[in-house]
Amino acid sequence: MHYAVCVKVEERVISSDTNYGWVKIPGLRPIPVPYVLTRIRVYWHVNLQKTVGIEGYAAKTFEGSPPPPIPQRKSDLGDGQYFGDPPPLDDLKQWLLSEMK
Repeated sequence: MHYAVCVKVEERVISSDTNYGWVKIPGLRPIPVPYVLTRIRVYWHVNLQKTVGIEGYAAKTFEGSPPPPIPQRKSDLGDGQYFGDPPPLDDLKQWLLSEMK
């Protein structure tokens, strides 16, 4: 029996916070510029299908680890997106092997 695996990656925003930076233009007052900080968790939606027929065979969602908290110090803000680790690949492998037996 042959199978096909389809994986849809979802990046779900767990929380967000708006902060402000300041742009200084000579001769003018500083201008506030908003930017959003987001915490993102990664999910894998996995569908296992037999290559014979069109119906799905098995499906499961794997959840990655929670993202880190938003840093309190502005010097540690980075690009404003904080991702958790993706789901463990070993969990996916074990599930696939158990479903294909």
